[in-house]
Amino acid sequence: MFIESIGIIASIIFIVSFTYSDETKMRSINLIGGMIFLAYGVLIHSFSTVLLQTVMAGIHIYKIYKIKKGIQCKKNIA
Repeated sequence: MFIESIGIIASIIFIVSFTYSDETKMRSINLIGGMIFLAYGVLIHSFSTVLLQTVMAGIHIYKIYKIKKGIQCKKNIA
């Protein structure tokens, strides 16, 4: 039951992340949920879950970086 609870918590965080209109906040919260899903995948020995969440984490980190970099560039222009 403990391991299943981890998956449920990750699912709730993942769903809540989509309620944010700010893309950076959405991706950041989704990343947290994904990291919990990653732990869940390790605990249940699910390679596909671990692989998916690892790739998704990389995408979220890259997109957050690009958004933050874009904000910095816009501030320097103004």
